Amino acid sequence: MSPHPSFIPMDLYEQYMTSLDEPSMRYESTFVFFCTIGIDFYMHMTKAKNDTVKILAGFSPISYKDFSNYQRIKLLLEYGQRRCELLKEFTDLPYVQAAAYIKCMLDECSMLIKLHLSKTVSLEEVVIHIDERDKVNPDAFNRLILPDLLPEDRRDVVTFETKFDERTTMMYTLLLMDCELGL
Repeated sequence: MSPHPSFIPMDLYEQYMTSLDEPSMRYESTFVFFCTIGIDFYMHMTKAKNDTVKILAGFSPISYKDFSNYQRIKLLLEYGQRRCELLKEFTDLPYVQAAAYIKCMLDECSMLIKLHLSKTVSLEEVVIHIDERDKVNPDAFNRLILPDLLPEDRRDVVTFETKFDERTTMMYTLLLMDCELGL
């Protein structure tokens, strides 16, 4: 049985890419990059639209268990924030980067808690947060704060970090809710 006509084997694609000159390869790479971003955005917005419909029907897309986990993560992040504040001026370790990540994730947890409690989050707050979360990463936090946490706390933080995509969808849900409610 022959492969589907739209299926392009990777070796054929690699052969195509190596046949391109430098400018064409950059254009092709740029095209693939923007397609990937567009598909990612489309997938998140599709899920966010479904969550928005559920919210408007009176159902929360955030379970009580997730709500409790966000509260717990928030407490762990606040511990890390206090630690960063104490140590950031006395060492060359990346406490400033860890503190930036912590602040961003504290804001995110607060927004998700508000979403579960059916409280509004301003459109401006969500947009600024989405921009900020692209500027931070958990590496410094994981290096400096995570080892000091209890094993069950570390597990919860790692689980929180692995659900980044789910939280991205929730951020888009907040955007759609604000648009739907005219906020």
